[in-house]
Amino acid sequence: MESAAHRCALHHLEMRVSDGEKMVTEFVMKYGFRVIGERDNDISHQWSLKSRECNFIVTEIKPIEFSDSNRRKLAADPYVTGVTANDGWVDDSGSADTFQTRISTVSNVALEVNNLEKYLEKLEKCGVIMIKPIQKVSNQNGEILIATVKSCLENIVHSLVQRNNFKGQLLPGFNDPSPFSISLNSSIKSNIDITHVDHVTFVCETGRSPSVLAWYEKCFGMMPFSLNRDDPDGSLVVKGPNVGLRLSAFDYWKCSETGLTFPGKNKLTFVIAEPFGNSGHSHVKTFMKQHNGPGVQHVGLHTDDIINTIKTLKHNNVQFVEPPYTYYEEAYFLKKVEELGDSLIEDIKTIKCLGILLDSEDQPPNNDLPEKYLMQMFTKPIFNQDTFFLEIIQRRGAVGFGSGNITALCRAVEKLKSTQVAG
Repeated sequence: MESAAHRCALHHLEMRVSDGEKMVTEFVMKYGFRVIGERDNDISHQWSLKSRECNFIVTEIKPIEFSDSNRRKLAADPYVTGVTANDGWVDDSGSADTFQTRISTVSNVALEVNNLEKYLEKLEKCGVIMIKPIQKVSNQNGEILIATVKSCLENIVHSLVQRNNFKGQLLPGFNDPSPFSISLNSSIKSNIDITHVDHVTFVCETGRSPSVLAWYEKCFGMMPFSLNRDDPDGSLVVKGPNVGLRLSAFDYWKCSETGLTFPGKNKLTFVIAEPFGNSGHSHVKTFMKQHNGPGVQHVGLHTDDIINTIKTLKHNNVQFVEPPYTYYEEAYFLKKVEELGDSLIEDIKTIKCLGILLDSEDQPPNNDLPEKYLMQMFTKPIFNQDTFFLEIIQRRGAVGFGSGNITALCRAVEKLKSTQVAG
């Protein structure tokens, strides 16, 4: 049984980008997030974005002179994480000799803890490397304690935030939005129902998933989440002509020590994707190459109304990966629709028209409970590199990640290609 001091939950995600204003504009104008605060100093500009229980911090490192003084400032800043002179994420720009973000990335998966000091004691015993020690940051709303540790996966860190004595929404050290951000917020014309982060997916090297799972179980108390009843370790292998990956998942329930479970924002779920076999030009391989190693591949954003959310996002010019029409002719899809029957609340014609993917979970025999399913759709990469993207997901009782859709999509693409060649 885990003590209350060792509980954790997702607090925010930090993305480091080369053009902060552009990324913030995208999230506000396209995805309906609001800028709730900013930090602007001589080394960085940060924006705090919020949509219900979903929180992002966008960080732009300024082209500061490469010097010991600036390195110390970066090291001391409680909210700017994962930046060093030698890790490949900053670039010497010639004669100016300045810092410059070369590859945009989601670098920090920040977690909220109840007792930071005791949590760090536990992590230290596990051999976890601390890169930013405990700092106290305060304002009129109280104080937080924050520290940052390295993940076992390169290019990922975890800030640990204790906010028991803080009552504000905006983290101390952040100020009210600038006139630019206020203008952005006032330009939002549509209400997009993104409620919380459903899951975070990492990409790592082939064969590394078991050690990553073991590390997070040992250090953070997270437990493997079975995606495949037929595999002893619960992982799922998806194979196809241009798809080859192994998916593993692990989660942490905020009240797991009592045996209770709660949906939505109280659950912290991570997924690991690794290349499997000869998968050609699969996205996980592309990610590893263009990201220079492991990292956060995508974040699942939950909505309570995927139909209207996707309609609005498309109206806002969000670019999605559209499934070929052959996906909706796949035996897998037709079987799922038949199994769902009257349990499917959404109109199937609308699902097809919008390009939404549908998956359900196998139910035990002689089960009279309603069918459980999920609907999902993936954006195209949102950075300049073919790396990070977003997933829009709605759950109707299902707890998986639509893994059956990956195989069905693969078959649908190959069927479409053969049809085109034959035509």
